[in-house]
Amino acid sequence: MKDLTKTKRYRNKKYLAAARGQSCTFRYQECNYDNKTTIACHNSGGGMAGKVGDDDIAFGCYDCHRIADQRDLKHDEIGKYTLEYRQGKFVDARYLTHVKLHEMGLMEKSDIGVVK
Repeated sequence: MKDLTKTKRYRNKKYLAAARGQSCTFRYQECNYDNKTTIACHNSGGGMAGKVGDDDIAFGCYDCHRIADQRDLKHDEIGKYTLEYRQGKFVDARYLTHVKLHEMGLMEKSDIGVVK
């Protein structure tokens, strides 16, 4: 029988709070370059309403987060970016975010690029 117990996800409020005022790490063509709109964007890889940990984040402005999540798209944005492209963009943005977290003293160097 399949084990249906929930696994505990990694939580770190300092990582989430650190996004405020940071530059966007996605830099889609639609990026608004407005640090005031930057938040910690979680990877959408949880599947079936699963949640990812707070180490699986990238700092993203409102517009890049909207593109990454494929929500509230404008007509000309629909289908513009494939899932594979968006996933690759997230991996790069997450790496840059981890470097920033390390520079802020919030993440160990050995944890850069690692998702728990």
